[in-house]
Amino acid sequence: MNLSSKSILIVDRGLYSFMAEFMARYFGSVYYHNPASASYPEAAVSIIGQGLKGVTWVEHEEDAIDKVDIIWYPDCMDGRHQVFLRSKGYKVAGSGHGERMELDKIFFLDQLEEAGLPIPKTYRAEGLDDVWEHVRDRGECYMKCADKYRSDWETTAHRNKHQTEIFLNSKRQIMGIKRASEIEILIQDPVRSACEIGIDGFRLNGKMATPVAIGYEIKDKGIIERIVPEIPKVLRPTLDALSPVYDKLGYQGAYSDENRITSGGKVYTIDETCRCGSPPSAVLCEMYGEAYAQAIWSLAHGEMPDLSGYEHEYGAEIVLDSKWHACEEIFIPVPKGLEQWLKLKNHVGKSGRYYCIPNDNDGIFGSIVAVGASMEEVTKLVMERVEQLEIFKLEYDRGLFDKAGEAIKEGARFGIFF
Repeated sequence: MNLSSKSILIVDRGLYSFMAEFMARYFGSVYYHNPASASYPEAAVSIIGQGLKGVTWVEHEEDAIDKVDIIWYPDCMDGRHQVFLRSKGYKVAGSGHGERMELDKIFFLDQLEEAGLPIPKTYRAEGLDDVWEHVRDRGECYMKCADKYRSDWETTAHRNKHQTEIFLNSKRQIMGIKRASEIEILIQDPVRSACEIGIDGFRLNGKMATPVAIGYEIKDKGIIERIVPEIPKVLRPTLDALSPVYDKLGYQGAYSDENRITSGGKVYTIDETCRCGSPPSAVLCEMYGEAYAQAIWSLAHGEMPDLSGYEHEYGAEIVLDSKWHACEEIFIPVPKGLEQWLKLKNHVGKSGRYYCIPNDNDGIFGSIVAVGASMEEVTKLVMERVEQLEIFKLEYDRGLFDKAGEAIKEGARFGIFF
């Protein structure tokens, strides 16, 4: 498809504002809408996406919905609306009802169990008092919110009862009496894994598009990716077992998962990411190049993407963080030559300069990426690029690829080769 004569509306709350600029390289017209709404709306958050190169910002979805050829939701939380739009004849790419596999952890675990897949030992706590009673006298475990309200509770490790007590008391104050007494928290035993790997790409209902990307992530720090012709054999059974679930729910969008492989070769699927993963989407779009944009077009039309025209086999991404940005706007000077490789979140443009707006992202404001023909090439190049950045209180993990290298060696034991 010649996308230069086509138009796209991207509906996003800020995490994937960089995707609007990426799509502007291929689509003739790109519209961006941030559905920010509140009883007392914040102007700064509502203008995310304004001033981006090649992008038309629209305040309301209705301002563009009948002007464009396709609509894309790179994030989750709008699945029911996507399905409604499709029922009205609009061409929509997104996870649809499939987002439930990420947002409803109890439903997700039920699907794993029904499919005969392994799950960590899990206790379902009801309210923070129940959480405390279950964790205070035990060893390491992980506490996950069972529902979609991630701002209330991100996955948190329990290792010390004194720190956990402080944490829970803080949560009580923030949540209020009702939520604190009713929130469902899944308390899971740790999975001792030899390596942790994800499958990244695009899903159409029950099937993954190929070639597919596989990646080793250092949590919230970065990722190394490779595009491979087929899904590694050790990871295939999980995808096959969950295929009927996604086929029933419906799915037409970007997808990632998180798998932990034990030393004995047992695979635990820990989480489903029913949206553009963050990471690796910032680097994945550059690895696939135009094939990424074409994939979104195909998915919006209910067709399996053809990814054979991908441009680079390897990619590396470093997540960028600033403690200042956790609560404050930050200015992003972009060194010459890095415009394509610096992927910003929650950003606006003004007079050719970029600023990122704080938007519940704990100081993370974007990523720097590199693509190429080998792991060595991309990791060297991305480190050279990050060292050129002069951003206020910038933080990143300088040793993350050493950690990823250890996981890659372990993965080779199970037939996963980088």
